[in-house]
Amino acid sequence: PETLGQGVKVVVSALNDESYGLESEYFELLEKRLPAQVITTINPFSEEDCKALLNALLTNEKRTLQPNQFEYVLKQCIKVKTPLYVAVAVQEVKFWRSFDGFGVDGVSLQASRRGIVLEYIQKLYLSHHNHPEMVFCALSFIGAFDQGVAESEIITLLNLDANFIEKVAPSTYHLKVVNEIPISIWARLRNGIMPFIRSDQSDGKTRYSFIHREFYAAVQSLPMFAAIIDASIVRLHNKHGEPHGYSSLRDQLIKLRLNTLSKDDLVSALEGHEESTLDDYEWKDVLDMVSPTYDPGIFDEK
Repeated sequence: PETLGQGVKVVVSALNDESYGLESEYFELLEKRLPAQVITTINPFSEEDCKALLNALLTNEKRTLQPNQFEYVLKQCIKVKTPLYVAVAVQEVKFWRSFDGFGVDGVSLQASRRGIVLEYIQKLYLSHHNHPEMVFCALSFIGAFDQGVAESEIITLLNLDANFIEKVAPSTYHLKVVNEIPISIWARLRNGIMPFIRSDQSDGKTRYSFIHREFYAAVQSLPMFAAIIDASIVRLHNKHGEPHGYSSLRDQLIKLRLNTLSKDDLVSALEGHEESTLDDYEWKDVLDMVSPTYDPGIFDEK
């Protein structure tokens, strides 16, 4: 609004960080529009802030570190100086043993925001008994929806591929009544990622999203992310018409992929999938229906 009522104030937080050029555009717009005296700059995260937050989060987890361990973690935190780094680091170090050393055969922490997030993802399957493909698929589905995805939709997407289900929950030792991922397997992974998941209620559903853009960027940078999303689009289309919201999920994933791919490239990726039942012309029709191509010339006067 251009004007506000008496006694009404609006507080807006905006990012000004060269690492996030697109998001920082909002700050640049505000800086042009507002007088300088109403803009308050929040001081950078300091070494003292790192130490205070590290102590507070360890206390919250009811954990302590050996002096040499604490010194190492604090040193890594100071290299990066962001609250996110400290928060992710604590989720790792709370599992350290008092006699753990450092280096190749010991414990360590990546010294960058992206690095520690990817390391955290890796620990979900290396240290916390989750199947790697379960981790990659579930996180990809959360990372694909920046406005949040319903828990029921994550489970629907996980259950699209019978081969994936057999890998994650093999029927070697028990007979599955239905060929679906047991809820206990999803619950174990969900509990492991909850420190960095926002849970909201919308339309009677629990919707999950990452609490920080760095998680979206890290997940979408995974080598298997695009393949997981493309395969899901194909499988959702193969179930097109069934009353389970498959078409809506398919359309949302298509729009996500078109943020980074041309239609021709996405058509090629989808048509080439082994489970695809459409040729390239048919996939082009699907994509045009989901995201019509805008031709500014169609409204030109003749």
